[in-house]
Amino acid sequence: MTSRLNATTVGVIAGAIVLACGLYTSLEIAGQRRAAVRQLTVLIDAVVAVTAQPMRYSDRPRTLAGLGALRVDPTIRRATIYSSSGEIFVDLPLNDYDAPESSESADRAAALRHEASGGLLSQLTRVSVSVPATLDDGVGVLKVDADLALPWTEALYALGGVLVGLLAAGFIAQVLTRRMRGNVLQPVRTLARVTGEALEAKDFSRRVDREGDDEFGVLVDRINELMSELQARDRNLRAHQSELERRVRERTVELDTAVADAQEAAKRAESASRAKSDFLARMSHEIRTPMNGVLGMAELLRHSPALDDRQRRYAVSIHQSGSVLLQIINDILDFSKIEAGKLDIDPVPFSVRDAVGDTLRALAGRAHAKGLELACDAHPDVPDMLVGDAHRLRQVLTNLVGNAIKFTDRGEVVVRCERADEPGAAVRLRFRVTDTGIGIPANKLRAVFEPFTQADGSTTRKYGGTGL
Repeated sequence: MTSRLNATTVGVIAGAIVLACGLYTSLEIAGQRRAAVRQLTVLIDAVVAVTAQPMRYSDRPRTLAGLGALRVDPTIRRATIYSSSGEIFVDLPLNDYDAPESSESADRAAALRHEASGGLLSQLTRVSVSVPATLDDGVGVLKVDADLALPWTEALYALGGVLVGLLAAGFIAQVLTRRMRGNVLQPVRTLARVTGEALEAKDFSRRVDREGDDEFGVLVDRINELMSELQARDRNLRAHQSELERRVRERTVELDTAVADAQEAAKRAESASRAKSDFLARMSHEIRTPMNGVLGMAELLRHSPALDDRQRRYAVSIHQSGSVLLQIINDILDFSKIEAGKLDIDPVPFSVRDAVGDTLRALAGRAHAKGLELACDAHPDVPDMLVGDAHRLRQVLTNLVGNAIKFTDRGEVVVRCERADEPGAAVRLRFRVTDTGIGIPANKLRAVFEPFTQADGSTTRKYGGTGL
């Protein structure tokens, strides 16, 4: 940092000195050039006055003699008079610029030509002055070219001043840097060292000693206040972290206990469900055996020739009721299969209208007993033969139609069947069971699908049922 500060100081001071010296030299050279041009103009005006009459009468010899007076100024190298048409009337080289030269003078002339031929130097020293000249054919122009002798000595003095200024700038920069090292750089280094150690060790209890009442002292106070604030926040953060860790441990213990209890409850529920399923399977299996015997005897009885029509109707009714009871027993066995994940769908060709009609015929007795009209409406575009599980379809319709009959006191129960598939897709049917009974409130539509739940508990006494 010291070297950068030293370089910055030297650069600023040296730049100011170079700029001042350059400006002074430029102004001095410009002033000298203007003075030389004015002096040259005065001389040319005097020569024009002397040669005015020869030029008016186009007397070349006398005009050249008059222009020879310009040799008094060693800086003039050529004088040329142009006619009004732009042609050269007189062209006079002056001061041996174009005359035959000795070897020494030739070297000097070559140097002068080279000096006057290019670069910035020629731009500064070369000057051309043109004044009007009256000739016999009109007004022409007298053009004088000169190489001014500018004060280069002053420029060299200025360059020397620049060098001296640079040396002085270096000395001043060293002095300023040494003073700033003790007053500015050392406190900054101490501040950077203490804060760096605090950040590296995560120890914000460290403080920086104040060494004065200036701006650096105020900065040290602010840094110490910031360190104190960080120390307090670090302390609070650690305390909060400890509290969170304690709560996490407590919650972990509670969660482990809850998980263990839930696992135990799940085991008990699984055991109870398995026992229930086993009971239902065994009960339905044991009841089906005598029930098949009852159905067999009812079948023989209704085909006996010894029965009259009334007795045969009774036998048919016994057989149908037994078939329904056997179906219920099979449904109970299906519930066990569902809970065990063993229920299978048996897709076979069947008649949709026959399946619906058989279901409604089995329930027609209950509907007629209550004075209800039981009807079926199948849309004409419903196919008659499909592949599916007709037994499961009858199970669902039996539940829905049976509930509709149970909760309807008067009116009708209608089963509607229509297609609900999209063109090109598999056939999908929608069955609607509508009735004129008590209905289901909107807020109970989901609850009725829960086991042993009815829309209104008070209806159990009137209509019966378990809500299964």
